Amino acid sequence: MCVILADGGGRKVEGLRLLQVIEGLAYSKSDQKALIFLDVMIESKRDKASLLVLHPGSVALGPCGSSLVYPAPSPSDLNLQVATPELVLRNLYLKRLTIADGANRPSFHERKNCFLLNDKGQTRIDHWLPFKIRMRAPTPDEAAPRSIPVFTCFEVGDFGEGVSWFRLVLKLDGASYAHFVGDHSRFWVDGPAHVYELIREDIVARGNTVPANIVSLFEQSFAKPQILRPEAYDIVVFRPGTFGVDGRVLCQPASPDVYEDTNHPETGRAHLFVTRSPEFWIDLQFEDLIGVAPSGPDERTFTASA
Repeated sequence: MCVILADGGGRKVEGLRLLQVIEGLAYSKSDQKALIFLDVMIESKRDKASLLVLHPGSVALGPCGSSLVYPAPSPSDLNLQVATPELVLRNLYLKRLTIADGANRPSFHERKNCFLLNDKGQTRIDHWLPFKIRMRAPTPDEAAPRSIPVFTCFEVGDFGEGVSWFRLVLKLDGASYAHFVGDHSRFWVDGPAHVYELIREDIVARGNTVPANIVSLFEQSFAKPQILRPEAYDIVVFRPGTFGVDGRVLCQPASPDVYEDTNHPETGRAHLFVTRSPEFWIDLQFEDLIGVAPSGPDERTFTASA
């Protein structure tokens, strides 16, 4: 799955640009969980702005005191034989980064398209220290429903004027992992447009069992004019050799608007896909489940709403 990012101020994305999203996915087949590392670069022309981050099902916040641009790794971290997902991400993007330290402000070299970097060099980042994170859904009395929640939503901010960078670490486990990944013969990484349609269809299918406040949050705060369209979206699927990853995942773009980049320094520990479209999706399979009879949906259709 992927996430949807919306304007937390309800101002129909006025004065906001979503410059870059990097989503790193670390699957642990033995532990039946996935860690999601979400790095986001946003430009705001407002004095005060926030983002709503929505993920289907139930996800929990993991520790996120660091990000791709801060702080710089210690020498002992760099000498680890089995790299953590955080270090694999750093190595993958190192040539495009200036990491914040005592002498430098962070900056990032944006893409011009899926194949080239822009001609202007790196973009300076104005705000990069950890931001406040508030959980918006589900509420505490809805945290342990009989079925998994339709979605989990966090609000991140506030961001000042300029370019900001933040990271969320989300953990998908339990019933939500079983539903979305589990032992299915196939599972998917969905772009924001497909996540929107899947959640909309899920709300309709569940009918009156969905709490009214959840329906209202989705229909108002995630109405299409409130959703930010990423100008660049990268998906990193970690491979064994990355700490905590023990399932070999085979990846195949399932839509024509996403491309695999095989020319990067971490090819042995990560797949990298790049897109500029919110409508992408990527087909995933655990290698040891190829040929096993499907235990979940094996085909996909999407019905776009107006």
